[in-house]
Amino acid sequence: MVAVYVSELAVPDILLSDVRKTFSNGTVGLHPTTLTVPSGSYFVLLGPSGSGKTTLLRLIAGLETPDSGMIHFGDRRVDGLPPHRRGIAFVPQRAALYPDRDVHGNIRAGLELARDRPSRSEVDARVRQAAESLGITGLLTHKPHELSGGEQRRVMLARALVRRADVWLLDEPLTQLDSALAGQLSQDLHLLQRGSGHTIIHVTHDPIEAMALADRVGLLGGGRLLQAGTPDEVYARPSSRTVGLHFGRPPMSLIDGVADAGEFRSLDGWVRMACPHRGKVTLGLRPEDVAFSRRDGFVPIGDAEIADRRRVDARTLVAVRGSASEVRGFADGAEAGRVTVWVNPNRLHWFDLATGARLEVQTTAP
Repeated sequence: MVAVYVSELAVPDILLSDVRKTFSNGTVGLHPTTLTVPSGSYFVLLGPSGSGKTTLLRLIAGLETPDSGMIHFGDRRVDGLPPHRRGIAFVPQRAALYPDRDVHGNIRAGLELARDRPSRSEVDARVRQAAESLGITGLLTHKPHELSGGEQRRVMLARALVRRADVWLLDEPLTQLDSALAGQLSQDLHLLQRGSGHTIIHVTHDPIEAMALADRVGLLGGGRLLQAGTPDEVYARPSSRTVGLHFGRPPMSLIDGVADAGEFRSLDGWVRMACPHRGKVTLGLRPEDVAFSRRDGFVPIGDAEIADRRRVDARTLVAVRGSASEVRGFADGAEAGRVTVWVNPNRLHWFDLATGARLEVQTTAP
């Protein structure tokens, strides 16, 4: 298990104000973005490839320079400072190891630019402690070319561990690890952050990873910050159909249709139910809010043929399909053929079909 250490200094909030980045080829890496990462939080940036999450991380690290906007660590403006003066530990997506150094030397490199470099004995102690935590003690004399991709990733994480920085920036840290080590490292990172109060910003494309680790999450798409909040807030009230689709696994079912006179009807006609909105809308359904047999509190929305069934962990995920829409949910039994689909009416998500924005139910004050 990773040893927990507590900073003697206050860990600052990280504040981004209208930060924008466009690359030399004209590609917009990040549209103007304002974001606060609270002190001591485990903040996960989530999004698909090309969404801007790694660009945002590199801007915070000082590896990219913003075209406009400001970045503060607490009261200190840092967007003009080099990485080694920001007090951060950065783990890139691809392992960047010195080929002429062994593993011990590569881990030790994490302290070579430290503002207050510890004694040689303290450096050696930190290196061995980090190596033991990550299960690479037996590799300390190996060179990078003798390591697997997962082992190289662990060396990079060990290099960050020895720095004992107040802010950790992790770019896809679990992607090259086998499932057992990824699970252990995920737990170690969680315990480290909770015990030390350090701020961790962790980039991933995996919503399950995000929900397991984060106390706050930011979803990006197309170089824009789409929504930020606690995992429960974002999961329960996604701000758009894009957020609803990407935050959660299995993903939300999205059914396009038209609402009129209090009723929603899917474009292919098989889904019908009460709807508080009018016009062209999208109905969003989480798999856990769908059933294929009568359940207390659920209402029927239509009949359809089962098109697919597969195991997801210990449950069976069933997909039923109309001519232009599909609904996925977890089955209680061995349903087959044509079934009635039931949904929880208190857990529906409505989005504007044209803009994708969440539609809220308007209430009238008494």
